[in-house]
Amino acid sequence: MEVTTHRARVVWEGGREDLCAHRVELGEQVLPASSMAAIGGDGSKADPEDMLVAALSSCHMLWFCADRFVDAILGPWVEVGLP
Repeated sequence: MEVTTHRARVVWEGGREDLCAHRVELGEQVLPASSMAAIGGDGSKADPEDMLVAALSSCHMLWFCADRFVDAILGPWVEVGLP
């Protein structure tokens, strides 16, 4: 089995307006990101939880290798307090 390497670069750009602002660099693409809006992030930007769900959906899609495929996936988030 061949080992493959996958790269992403995350650059923090936090400031007064959005303390958790960052960008995700994937190859030639740059994605503005923040924390999810539910915990104070900028809801107009991608958040890590949405990106995780999108990555899972994208991998799931590759299993089908169909001409056309649409996956509407939901990833619930539940806050759990520490004891």
